[in-house]
Amino acid sequence: MSYIPTNDLRYFMPRMKDRKKSPSSWFGNVDQKDSRNVLSLIKKMGPLSIRAFDSDVLVEKTFAWGSRKPSKTALQKAFYCGELIVSERLGMLIKYDLLDRHFAWQEKPKPASNIEYKSYLLERSLRSQAIVSLDSICHLDAPRKKSMIKSF
Repeated sequence: MSYIPTNDLRYFMPRMKDRKKSPSSWFGNVDQKDSRNVLSLIKKMGPLSIRAFDSDVLVEKTFAWGSRKPSKTALQKAFYCGELIVSERLGMLIKYDLLDRHFAWQEKPKPASNIEYKSYLLERSLRSQAIVSLDSICHLDAPRKKSMIKSF
């Protein structure tokens, strides 16, 4: 997980929506029941950390840094799909809240268009690295390389 400026959230909204429609393989094993449970509990109780989900039936880890709690993966999936936001960190302990409630927007930001997103990626890369390559602009998103070349 990473921090992004609040003003930049609009650039990530279309990708979050896409992830919700077709989640990555990292979240393929998330049970819909677990997803509904974490969202409804946070809606009812306010910001929560994984410690609030103490009724999980523990499962085997699929990778070394993973969690044995199914709710943890459901929380992360909801974060990457734009339903939850990290509202607080206390060391390694993360508290999640509903995105819309956390920001209490009068009006939710308008998602960036595809060309706005590509311009953002290029500008952000240049601002942080000064000299960039296509590989660095499209880090972790190799399929975007072809459309980036066509756009500029």
